[in-house]
Amino acid sequence: MKANKLILFMVPPDVIVNGGVMSIFSISDTIRKTLKDSDTHVHIITYPPHVGYGKNPLFFNKEYVYGIDEIISKYKNVDSLLINIPELVAKKAFEMLAPYKQYLNSISDLKINILNQNIRYMPDFNKFCKLYYFTNYITQTTAHDKYGTQETANKYGLPLKHLSVNLDPSMYKKVSYTEKENLIVYSPDNSSKKSEVIEILRDNLKNYKIVETRDLTFEDYKSLIARAKFVITFGEGMDGYLIEGVFSGAIPFSVYNHDFFPSESFLEFQSIYNTELDMVNKIISDIKYLDSSQTFEQLHQKFLATVKDYYSQKRYKTNIKAFLDGKFDYTPSLDSILNNSIQSIKTLVDESAQVQVEFEKYRISLVEKKEALVEKNKAIDKLRIETEKTNKQLQVMYDSFSWKLTKPLRKMSSYIESVLIKLR
Repeated sequence: MKANKLILFMVPPDVIVNGGVMSIFSISDTIRKTLKDSDTHVHIITYPPHVGYGKNPLFFNKEYVYGIDEIISKYKNVDSLLINIPELVAKKAFEMLAPYKQYLNSISDLKINILNQNIRYMPDFNKFCKLYYFTNYITQTTAHDKYGTQETANKYGLPLKHLSVNLDPSMYKKVSYTEKENLIVYSPDNSSKKSEVIEILRDNLKNYKIVETRDLTFEDYKSLIARAKFVITFGEGMDGYLIEGVFSGAIPFSVYNHDFFPSESFLEFQSIYNTELDMVNKIISDIKYLDSSQTFEQLHQKFLATVKDYYSQKRYKTNIKAFLDGKFDYTPSLDSILNNSIQSIKTLVDESAQVQVEFEKYRISLVEKKEALVEKNKAIDKLRIETEKTNKQLQVMYDSFSWKLTKPLRKMSSYIESVLIKLR
């Protein structure tokens, strides 16, 4: 198939649903719609070299997930390629793509973008710098406002465009307090105080149903949080559970996280805690206080007004259009580029030294094996010489007059021995 331009997004090879995967599917779909009249083809692939799995039925989407070999077979002649790599596998991306170097080298305009969706998973520059073997054009896009900054551009030495995520009040059914059930839902993430929080909820709120959002399709999940009064996230804090909970009319409970919350002003909300211990100590009294129409709606409206400032489809689409046009929010400073380059050179030198050490161990091992074989061959040669000498001595004996003279006696002796054996 002919395509002048190709955009690829990598996802895990397993059929799963989580915020990261859904975000990638959303970016892919939004780009495709943005470029609907162009000759650019947009596809999702599994981490190379895994095969594709087709459709992901765990949430509504129109994507088909390919394997990279399918894409290469389908698009043999491409002028421009943009590969989007999740930060989780950025440090492994070089090894993933290396077997396809010939195909990548055939593309005149090759770009790589790292999807920095969770800064805690984003590797340092020296962990992914080998990607520059493929192209000099490497960028990053971010999902959270908190780290969509100049500091992040400098830290990783990459131009940065903040995309945000595709969350908007219009995508969710907002249910008012009076229509909601006595239901509290919580995220499946792990935290040190999670089990303690859930235990005290069950012990102190007998009139509430406490449900974990696990093993649900996305549509079932949306229906569940719409019925809930309260949503608790044990994950990033400023994540889909918080935002989608607000858009669904619920009040979210979370522990403040400096990496993801865009502003410390969120600590002013009664249900956002400084620490997990604060959540343990205060959540029961806070839920009981908020469990009335007036206090509930007041806090929810405050949440909704604040969250809407950060998340909307219009902002999201505008950011993606700018990214496609090559417009970035921040570019790394010259000092940061220099420092990252120095660090990457040191890393490559260290790796090279380690390779040399391993190579020397391998060489010594081969030399030792060779020496052992030489000694073994010497022993074999000595045994062969001794065998040949013995054979010659035997042949001399066989050819002697004495051996031939005693031949009848040897036969007689054998005959007598056989008769004696039978008589026994």
